[in-house]
Order: sequence, then structure tokens, then C-alpha cells
Amino acid sequence: MYVAVVAVFLSVASNLALAWYGFAVEPNAYSGSVWTCYKVVAAVTIAFPVIFAAFCFRDSRGRKIGPIWTLLALVVQTAAIIFIFAGVYRGYGLTVAKQATELADWKTPLYFSMVTLTTLGYGDVTPESGIRLIAAIQALLGYLNLGLIVGVATELINAPE
Repeated sequence: MYVAVVAVFLSVASNLALAWYGFAVEPNAYSGSVWTCYKVVAAVTIAFPVIFAAFCFRDSRGRKIGPIWTLLALVVQTAAIIFIFAGVYRGYGLTVAKQATELADWKTPLYFSMVTLTTLGYGDVTPESGIRLIAAIQALLGYLNLGLIVGVATELINAPE
């Protein structure tokens, strides 16, 4: 069980570090190339199977991490994903439909990241053509992440006391 806990902790901590660096410390960290953005997205995506496998993993005594810790990891992971992708959008660029100009503030990329993760997709802000696939990947991660959160919360609610 300790291996699973360490794996979850390391994957979530690495994503929190990516979020902190790309959004708060160095806002233009991901502005260099599209491939840098895709590498960051690949690192984020790796955390999902790690968390899911750790949730299903049983040690030699038959113990699991449990739904409470898994739910906590998923919620923290969701926050990290929103900020990581906001950092990518902030560094690479977004276009506001009515203004047709790029914005460099922090609010618009954060808003776009939340809207994309929850798959609302209002259409008022669009990513640059080089990172449109990244927005689609974030929407897929949003489906997966929110589905896992609902599933784990349901198990937690239905668990016998």
C-alpha cells in the first residue's frame, strides 16, 4: 500500500509543481514551442493511470488506499490540471472572439482552462491553432477526471460503515 501512496503523492506533487512553475513563477514557460506544451500535457496525463491504479491496488494484506484519499488526490489533481493548462494557454496564447486580439493576463487563460476541463466550451475564447489539440486533450481529461470523482464519491457514499 505504501508504494501506491508514494506513487499517488509523487504524481500529484509533480503536477502541482508544473502548475506552480508554469502559471505563477514563469508565465511564459510554455511559450517556446508547441512540443514543449505537448510534453507538459504528457506529464500531466501520466498521473491519471497512476491514481486509478493506486485506487485499485491492494497490498499483500489486502488493504487499499481507500476512497477518501483517492478522492482527495483527484480533487487536488483537478486543481493542478486547471492551472497547468492555464499556464500553457497563457504562455502560448488565446484569442478572444469579439476582440480578435491575444491576451496576456492571467484571468482569461484560467477561465478558458476551467471551461474546457468541464467541457462547457462557450466559444468566446479560443486557443491558437497550434494548441487546439491540447484543448481537446484537456476536455478528454476533464471527462475522465470528473467521471472518476463522481465514481469515487459514489463509492464513498455507498460504503458500509
